[in-house]
Amino acid sequence: GVGGRCALPVRGGGGGRRHRGRRRRGAPGLRGPGRGRDRKGDARAAQHDTRLATLATSLGIAGRVLVYVYDGGDGDAVLAEINEKHPNVAVGLGRRDENAQHWDVTALPMKGLAALVPSAGFDGGWYAKAVLTGVHVINWVVDDEDALRTSLLNGVSGFITNEPGRMLRALRDTQRRCERK
Repeated sequence: GVGGRCALPVRGGGGGRRHRGRRRRGAPGLRGPGRGRDRKGDARAAQHDTRLATLATSLGIAGRVLVYVYDGGDGDAVLAEINEKHPNVAVGLGRRDENAQHWDVTALPMKGLAALVPSAGFDGGWYAKAVLTGVHVINWVVDDEDALRTSLLNGVSGFITNEPGRMLRALRDTQRRCERK
């Protein structure tokens, strides 16, 4: 199991949640499990966003699709355009811990965002500020139980993994342990 304290993510958006003793505004609607798309390389073309939004709507999973950008600059501006043209697809702002500018949570362009998608190298102080912004914080990448434990304790709404089976087993083990307490 994940071990340590009982720390399970809170389901759904909505009312204020507690995070380490502080009130957290409700994050916007983003239901999971979901499908994320990192907008990079040839995936930056706008027609991919349109195709994804159309497909998500036709399959009835529009509230579970997140498009995010890691590299900032023009990519960040594209998120506002996606948000306007395809309101049924959530947009997220990816941030890398090796970029010093990404460490200032208060400087992030938050308008219209459903999620922050940080790389796993940010510290607990960064996560505490990010969680309090009111948007979902979806950690990237969580492939082992220690990273999962840290993510949960930091208050993330979700995580991206290359090891879904192992992480689901760890979550179930944690849930069972918490239910016994």
